Amino acid sequence: MIVIGVGNRFRGDDAVGLRVVQRLRESVTCYESDGDPSDLIVLFGSDPEVIVVDAMVSGSPPGTLTATDIVLGDPSSAHVPLRSQSSTHGFGVFEALELARILGTIPHRLTVIGIEGASFAPGTPLTPALESAVEQAAELILTLAAEVKV
Repeated sequence: MIVIGVGNRFRGDDAVGLRVVQRLRESVTCYESDGDPSDLIVLFGSDPEVIVVDAMVSGSPPGTLTATDIVLGDPSSAHVPLRSQSSTHGFGVFEALELARILGTIPHRLTVIGIEGASFAPGTPLTPALESAVEQAAELILTLAAEVKV
C-alpha cells in the first residue's frame, strides 16, 4: 500500500495532503505530488492499493474528512467515477485516475481522502481546522493500512 499526498505547500489549506504524508512517512510508504497528472498516473501504477489525500471544496465545514473507496478490480472494465468538482486542482485526482485506467496503470483499489479546506490563499499556513484534520487523516490511514496487512 502507498499513500500519495497531493497539494501545494504554498497555498494555505491546499498543503494538507502533503502534511498528512509528512506525518505518516515513518509508518507507511508515502509520496508527495503537486497534482501533476503524469506524476499521479505513474504513482497509481506502482502499487495495487493506493490512498490519495487531497484538499477539497464541497461546502462542508473546514476540516471535514470524506473517504471515497473505489475497488476497480479488472482495469480493462473499470469505470472511474469522475468527481472533479471536489478537487482543488483544475485537473483532479479522478481525471488522472481515468487516464491511468485508459493506460492500464490503474491500482486495484483506490481510497481518496478529501479534507475540506477553507483558505487557499498564496503564502498562508493551514487553517486551525485543517491542522487538526491532519492527525485525524493520519489515524484513518494507519487503520486502513492495518486492514490491508491482515
